[in-house]
Amino acid sequence: MSTTTPPRRNKKRSKTKPEVPPGIPSDEAIAAHALDSGNGSPAHAPDSDWDRWTDYLSRRQVFRPWPDADPRGDRRPIWFWGLPDDDTVAELGRLCSALERIAGAGLGQRCEQRRRNERGASLADPHGSPETDNDVSDRFNRFLDRSNAEPRAASLRIEALVWASASPSLAKRLGAERWHALMAALNRLGAEDWNVSAVRDPWPYFLACELRLLVAMLYPEIAAYAAEWSAARDALSHGVCEWTDGKGWPVASYVKWLRPVLACWARCRSLADARGEPCFHREARRQFGLSVRQAMALSRPDGTPVFGDGRSWSLDRPFLQTLLHATRDRTAQCLVDTAFTDKPSGRGRRSAERLPRASRVSEWSRLAVLRTDWSPRAARLTVAFDSHRILGEFQVGEFRLWSGDCSPEVRIDGACVNPSTEYEVVCSFHDKDVEYVELQCRFGNEWKLQRQMMLALRDEFLLIADALIGPRRAAVEHAFTLPAPTRVDARLADASREGAWMVDGKRRAWALPIGLPEWRAEPSTGELIVHDGGLTLSSRSEGRAVFCPLFIDFSKHRRDLARTWRRLTVAEDRTRLPPDRAAGFRVRIGKEQWLIYRSLDKQACRSVLGQHLLPEFVVGRFPGSGQLDVLIQIEAADG
Repeated sequence: MSTTTPPRRNKKRSKTKPEVPPGIPSDEAIAAHALDSGNGSPAHAPDSDWDRWTDYLSRRQVFRPWPDADPRGDRRPIWFWGLPDDDTVAELGRLCSALERIAGAGLGQRCEQRRRNERGASLADPHGSPETDNDVSDRFNRFLDRSNAEPRAASLRIEALVWASASPSLAKRLGAERWHALMAALNRLGAEDWNVSAVRDPWPYFLACELRLLVAMLYPEIAAYAAEWSAARDALSHGVCEWTDGKGWPVASYVKWLRPVLACWARCRSLADARGEPCFHREARRQFGLSVRQAMALSRPDGTPVFGDGRSWSLDRPFLQTLLHATRDRTAQCLVDTAFTDKPSGRGRRSAERLPRASRVSEWSRLAVLRTDWSPRAARLTVAFDSHRILGEFQVGEFRLWSGDCSPEVRIDGACVNPSTEYEVVCSFHDKDVEYVELQCRFGNEWKLQRQMMLALRDEFLLIADALIGPRRAAVEHAFTLPAPTRVDARLADASREGAWMVDGKRRAWALPIGLPEWRAEPSTGELIVHDGGLTLSSRSEGRAVFCPLFIDFSKHRRDLARTWRRLTVAEDRTRLPPDRAAGFRVRIGKEQWLIYRSLDKQACRSVLGQHLLPEFVVGRFPGSGQLDVLIQIEAADG
């Protein structure tokens, strides 16, 4: 007799939501009792409901937003990445350590320690350290007061993230009234900062997005918070695209915020990964990756940002690895292997040829970076030209020679003339020999100034020249300063007018004021002097225009070679031209020679040093053959 057995059915495993412990109300009930959905004010729930809510928070699965944060070690908490190393950051770091000790609030502590430390009824725990706990309690009260009095303070926005991350673990210790006050303050800060523009004020904008995402992640049971996730994510993506030029560059005035903003984006990406959802829209994700690359272009070899002071926190390895993991950008990884490693690995050497061009000029961002290559030994000039001024920084290898405001100062007939327009890019050029950018700005209603910057990649020199051109003859005074940072000593030669930058007692570069006579014994209408530790080039002339060039030789192979320069005669139709119509110079260092020519009026064929030149600007070298090898030539603009 045969028997039939029913077929065995495979049991399907289904992902179920963790069960709420018995005696705890549903999510909707918790939300109703925990927070008023309108403005985040206390809902005056009975004490029993509050106890059940805090008990639920203590028993549910612990969400640690950023487990790599380590406030007790050498690495900073992730909130402080990209920020300057100042007293405010140190104070917030102590707050993180105190909160970790009191409640193990997911600030880098193990989950077991968190649960062991959750006993108690207040921040001032009688079983803990009274001074430390009371200090934290006072800090909490100050945070609530500041959220009302000064909601725009930069440090307050970072502190809001710290308190938000700790809020689930601190709920029982805070009590219902203070926990509700904390959540109301977080709501208030988020609403306050979300109304600003990402371009006009990026730091509060992106921190507001992050705060909304974090609170939505920490309290998915509260419908009012959970609903903020999508809106905050959309606002974040919109802000990323609005803040960059399409290739990852921010506006020059916000370069100092690039690293804190990147850290904010990386934290938001970590939150989205934990939620299992994408954080950015497609274009915003692409801009994020490009911005990480630009952060490296705007970094010194030691990882500190350009234009930063001694308090700037370097782009250290944990921060870099977090950014690379968040963007999944292979090119950015290759840049790390090349730009911050003196002897790159095999992978770094193989990828060097595939790297993007090291130099970049962005008129939208008002930034220019001229580099010889991506290696840490490269020479690089970084220029920011916004707000009617020019900031510059020039570094050769590990040595920063000058950094700061190098804007020109102009006086016409004894009266100071200020810029009347913003600087704009009128010409940029690059090839295997040079990187070049030219800026132009109006001074008053009549005069225009053109700042020319040329980095010779193979010849290893930098040329900075100002051409000031007007409609009439006048007494023209012009000057600009290259400010020297600490550890750099600017010095002048005794007999000649050349200067030099000394670092640690060694000469790192020469400064040749080729528009002035070489020897101090010769009369001159200008001078190269040391002013406030930096080099200042000044000139005085009478005419319609003036050309003030400075030739910076940074080749280590030519440091001890003899150098000389001469102003050349420029002729047109066999007639010698005055200096306010055209200027020519010859520079010789060792056996190498260069010709520099600039026309200051209408385009015409001129002869200088046996060469017949038609372009407005020419720089060339003389190789052994005696023929001029043109490095760059710029034609005059129409009109």
